[in-house]
Amino acid sequence: MEKTSEKISPQFAARLDRLDRHAKIQAIVLLQSESAIDTTKRPSRSDRQAAMKAIRESAAQSLTKINAILEEFNGKLLADSPDLLGSIPIEIEVAGIKTLAESTSVKALLENQKIHQIE
Repeated sequence: MEKTSEKISPQFAARLDRLDRHAKIQAIVLLQSESAIDTTKRPSRSDRQAAMKAIRESAAQSLTKINAILEEFNGKLLADSPDLLGSIPIEIEVAGIKTLAESTSVKALLENQKIHQIE
């Protein structure tokens, strides 16, 4: 099993430590998912579509495994389903982030931040 610290960046963990454990935050959960693409050859269109379907299905299975954690920590999904990368945005209490990081169904947790254009 991976360590919690390997799933949350040190900067994100430091910000979490400064917040009340019941404060609500937004995060992006990278769910465990299987890649079904053969990287030894250039995939065909049907291979890519099959791989996308497999990733979505695998991520959806991981999502069902973390639903109890979301419920326990007053969390909610901010999207209908995982995207093609197997990630999904959530809102949850700070204490729930650390519990999610302990789940084998979670690959990583990222702070949901606004993206600004660099000028």
